[in-house]
Amino acid sequence: MIIMPLGVGGAFTSRFYHNNYIFDLNGITLLLDAGTTLRDSLGASDIEVCDIDYVFITHFHFDHVGGLEELLMKRYWRFVDNEHAPLKLNVIVHETQVNLYHMLLQPGLSNQGLTLNDYCEFIVLPESNSLHLNGYEISLTDISDLHVKGMKSFAVKILETNSKKNILFTSDIKFLTNSNFIEQINENTCAIFQDISFTENQAHSTLNEVLSYYPKRFHNKIYAMHYCDDIESYTYVIQQANINITIQGKPILIE
Repeated sequence: MIIMPLGVGGAFTSRFYHNNYIFDLNGITLLLDAGTTLRDSLGASDIEVCDIDYVFITHFHFDHVGGLEELLMKRYWRFVDNEHAPLKLNVIVHETQVNLYHMLLQPGLSNQGLTLNDYCEFIVLPESNSLHLNGYEISLTDISDLHVKGMKSFAVKILETNSKKNILFTSDIKFLTNSNFIEQINENTCAIFQDISFTENQAHSTLNEVLSYYPKRFHNKIYAMHYCDDIESYTYVIQQANINITIQGKPILIE
């Protein structure tokens, strides 16, 4: 599995792009989150709009979903040899997110005689279900209210079905102790992509909270993401914590 951090920054970053990731699953491309900066972060990478096969939005803050409508429109208004050649996007949706997608996308896309179905295929996952893609199992964990109160949110686990190697993508979360992430990880866990704030924050886990929550043997599996623009100020702290940090535009190979 190859993971490309399109961006690594928080919602109000002025230095980095928003915290969105591309997962290459044996040739199938999965985009996790599509923040407002997606136009620029894709442009800075080697990944084209039409290279993306699937997308999943972890929650509906603008830095995670603000670029989705444009992504869908660019794929629909695609032309090949001057012929209209729309390319639908597969959108993985938890059943509790369906209404949120309609509220977000219908005003901009359901016009000119078109509906959302002209732009994308919704793959709706019921509670406790998962999706199998090219030798991988994608499963969702409901972490609603653990980022901010009233926010429907999900973490994502990606399991390689043969080797049982897996990664956990936490998305944004504050109240780690109320999650079941400990039950999600095991000795086959290769990486934990963890939302980490290096200052006190009401909506994101602090480094101390992360280190206290996960057993020490997993600390070197943690990849800090969604961090502040002055991240270099915390280089020593990161080294002492024995964690990793995602770097914008630098692919991560999970073997």
